[in-house]
Amino acid sequence: MTTDRLPSRPRVPGLRPLLALAVLLALAAPLAQPLPARADDKRPGGLAALLDRLVARGGANYAVAVDISDSMESSGYYARTRKVLPAFIDSLTADDRVCLVPFSEGASECELVSKAEAKAQLARLPEHATGSASNFGRAFESALDGLRRSNAEVSGVLLMSDAQLYAPDDSRFKTFESPGWAALRAKLASLSGGQEVTGYGIPLGSGEKLGDVLAKVFPRYQLLDASGEELADSLARAHDDIRIRQAVKRVRADEGKGVAVSWQATPDEPLRAGGEIRARLTATTEALPLRVGPLRLGGLPEGARASAEPSGPLELGPGERRDVVFTLDEAVEHADGLFDGTDRESWRLTVEGVVSSPLSADVERHLDGVSVNLADRPKGEPLTAVGTVVTSASAQWWAGVLGVLAVLLAAAGYLVLRRNRPMHGMLVAEAVDRPAPLRIRLYGRRTITADLSTLVEDGGTLWIKGSPGRLGGFPTLRLRCRIADRAVREAVCAPDEPLLLAGLEFRYQPGGSGPPG
Repeated sequence: MTTDRLPSRPRVPGLRPLLALAVLLALAAPLAQPLPARADDKRPGGLAALLDRLVARGGANYAVAVDISDSMESSGYYARTRKVLPAFIDSLTADDRVCLVPFSEGASECELVSKAEAKAQLARLPEHATGSASNFGRAFESALDGLRRSNAEVSGVLLMSDAQLYAPDDSRFKTFESPGWAALRAKLASLSGGQEVTGYGIPLGSGEKLGDVLAKVFPRYQLLDASGEELADSLARAHDDIRIRQAVKRVRADEGKGVAVSWQATPDEPLRAGGEIRARLTATTEALPLRVGPLRLGGLPEGARASAEPSGPLELGPGERRDVVFTLDEAVEHADGLFDGTDRESWRLTVEGVVSSPLSADVERHLDGVSVNLADRPKGEPLTAVGTVVTSASAQWWAGVLGVLAVLLAAAGYLVLRRNRPMHGMLVAEAVDRPAPLRIRLYGRRTITADLSTLVEDGGTLWIKGSPGRLGGFPTLRLRCRIADRAVREAVCAPDEPLLLAGLEFRYQPGGSGPPG
């Protein structure tokens, strides 16, 4: 505990006019420039409005440790502290919990209560500060014991003191090397539910070294207003910071969430024009409001449409459910086909639309390094429904089918012509010991058969056919020759080129047309 008294200041002649002038200048300065933005700014789109929407459900914990050593009394800081605490408690939300921990040689128990009950705790604070020590370790121990009994996401320990560490009668916290500090850090790390705790120091007078003691326990801490003059503003800053941390955790917990789709009923009858389909949309977020739209029914056959009610973008609060009714119009019953008739089809219907949050821009503007990452489409199992489609014969369909048939027939005809090319001209066959050649007239696409008995004593047969190939010009001939009972010989005979086959010489003379007369 610090027992030093502030020395009295000597009077200086002529100082009063200078002080009056300084006061006037100080009062005029705020009017000459705009005030900085504060978290209690309630304008739409401001930080306070954003925090009100993000942390409306579920509160934070506040453990306020107040030094009641006698130096706080003699300097007047204790009276100032008691004066600003009611306004701080009034600023909390209905879901917040707070405890007051007056401490000196020891510390009171931290009992987290509502803001209304905390007002009663204020009345139980000592009227005067008369303690003989400033045992910060006991204050932190009591605060952490109280927080252990809570499952809030975010908590803050607010330390208000004008002194440095002074606990001569407590071996656990007598100096910064005492064993109690390690135990406090372990207790903080063991808080259940991943509770995030920040230490805030509000130094008064000579308490500018509060940061040293906060650093012994809290990995995350802040020292507010080292001048000790703006107590109310320091408390408000601590409150704002906790709410911001709370909002950041809420936004990050909503990552990947969005809109879930469920169907109110599975239709038993085939869907027809004018029929209704009901879907329920549920926001799976816990903090962020959502907007989804434009809504439409996906999975309908081509040309079919459905109108949605509500028709515009749908607004959903966190966890809110809303029903959407889709009404099928007449286009769902008509389609073009090859024939007039009625078809039954199975459709897998989905709800389509873009999911976003109306707070995305505010989150990125006010919460540093935080962005809204949602599932950008509604999610859910498709609805299997049976529909009746009335089909009408379409000239376009028929024109398309006939066109395809024409192409197929042309391709088939081309292949047949290439495989069976027409023959024109004369094939002359000669034998060495026979003076008269055999002349065979070539015509048509079919195989021509010729008797070789005039050229071969034992007799023989010749088969002639045009060879497959590209259309145009004279085809080559494919010859198959059998002499008596010998094996069949085959060869290709080109126009105007002699060919020896089975002991006979053949010469193909193209030209002419038609069968022999």
